[in-house]
Amino acid sequence: MKIRKHPVVAGLEGEIGSTLQDFGYELVLMKFGGPPGNRTLSIFIDKPGGLTADDCKYMSDRLSIVIDALDPIEGSYRLVVSSPGVDRPLTRDEDFEKFAGETVSVRFEDEAGKRRRIRGTLQGVREGKAVILADGEEEAVALDQVEEGNLIYDWAGHGEPEAEATEEAAAPAPTAAPGPKRQSGGKRPKPKRSGD
Repeated sequence: MKIRKHPVVAGLEGEIGSTLQDFGYELVLMKFGGPPGNRTLSIFIDKPGGLTADDCKYMSDRLSIVIDALDPIEGSYRLVVSSPGVDRPLTRDEDFEKFAGETVSVRFEDEAGKRRRIRGTLQGVREGKAVILADGEEEAVALDQVEEGNLIYDWAGHGEPEAEATEEAAAPAPTAAPGPKRQSGGKRPKPKRSGD
């Protein structure tokens, strides 16, 4: 896939992915950005059966330790660990096989160099190409030309989410409390906990 990564993300991705795997989670996507003094490292995770806010909090605490040990970010930042939501991004070539049968939206660069977006039912991968059924016809998109892709949740086909499930499964991004902010000079303020 043709996904551009911030140098901070590229430097952390392997260690974060490995740590998550050790705890039974999957790294879906990492993002880093924002203006100086208000930067955010967002880590989207998943696990079989879905995530809860407690899962996000649990891994936020553990990942904060790993990131502090690696110390790749100068100055302060905010760590946010959350679910990828129902419109989960497709970030790896294997995702296009894993989510075969699901409705997807994919942005890619065609052979003429034009950016295009296609929406349809993912059929899987054949000969290095994601095959998508759109308007009754299959279109094959080379995985190395995919710039962005995500699942499209069919609200009409699944009905409204149950009230109890809204906070966990159907919420776009249940998040844990933001992780601690790092300060220049290696000092960290004490994280605020609910009820303090």
